Amino acid sequence: MKPRHLDPETLDIVLKALKASKDPWALVIETIARTGMRSAECLLVDPKRDIDQSRSTLRVHAVKGSNDRNVPIPEDLTRAILTGWKFPSNAERSSFTRLLRRHWERLRIEILGVGFGHCSLHGLRASYAVSVYKRAGQDITLVQELLGHKDLSSTGAYLRLMQAEEKRADILKAIGGI
Repeated sequence: MKPRHLDPETLDIVLKALKASKDPWALVIETIARTGMRSAECLLVDPKRDIDQSRSTLRVHAVKGSNDRNVPIPEDLTRAILTGWKFPSNAERSSFTRLLRRHWERLRIEILGVGFGHCSLHGLRASYAVSVYKRAGQDITLVQELLGHKDLSSTGAYLRLMQAEEKRADILKAIGGI
């Protein structure tokens, strides 16, 4: 089965490579992976308006039915966004998500190789959700708030994916031990 999100070790590899990348879209992709933003929400980021350095938060302007939200943002990502965020030109705005997806696919293959399998930009959002869930003592309502989900069942879908993959890993481990 193709992975829909990245395990923590693979996510670390991806984040290190994105930080080192010269691709101007790498910062947007890193932001998705480290804040759980939707691709379309990145289009609305205005660093000077949306970053609160005193609170280490990024204001995310909702593109779906939920309200705007504040998400924690690490200091190094804050600096990178403040100095290197490129706003799409008017010509790029109409195809922002398609261009972003294309750059992610190229970078994903460059970083992880062709045989890795599939992890979409939304899979990076799922990776963030799983990571927060594990680090925050399995607080599903915190994950819901950070992702901007109105309905807790939407958040639960990310976590069921994680649980299914953990169960599959346990079964493979048990079979290998026979």
